[in-house]
Amino acid sequence: MQLRPHQIKTLDVMTKKSKGQVIVPTGGGKTLCMIHDTLREYDKGWSTIVIVAPRILLANQLSTEFLEVIHDHYKYTNVLHVHSGETHHFSTTKPSEIAQWDRVRGRKIIFVKMSSVRSLTPKSCNFCLKCFYFG
Repeated sequence: MQLRPHQIKTLDVMTKKSKGQVIVPTGGGKTLCMIHDTLREYDKGWSTIVIVAPRILLANQLSTEFLEVIHDHYKYTNVLHVHSGETHHFSTTKPSEIAQWDRVRGRKIIFVKMSSVRSLTPKSCNFCLKCFYFG
């Protein structure tokens, strides 16, 4: 998918800055920016990306959109959903199960509902949270 000029500018700024926010209307391409930045982080060697969503439905939608693109570049990505909703992927809010999942090697992506972020504790996760996106 071709990026629009404002998305390219956004990705350039995301490369230069360690934090920030992207404010564009619905349909403005925020998700595509997150996906492309995730691919860049994976290319640099970062293995765990966290995407925070306010609702389970949005977490599932983001998961589908991310994986459609990411699987074209990286055939296998470990996926975890940290919420109590239904999903096609492994899902839990229990820190002990998150810790067990975190032992898996390779690229990982976590979709977490805002109210479940507290489940990602130092005891449950050994990864460095360099990439933390809010959908």
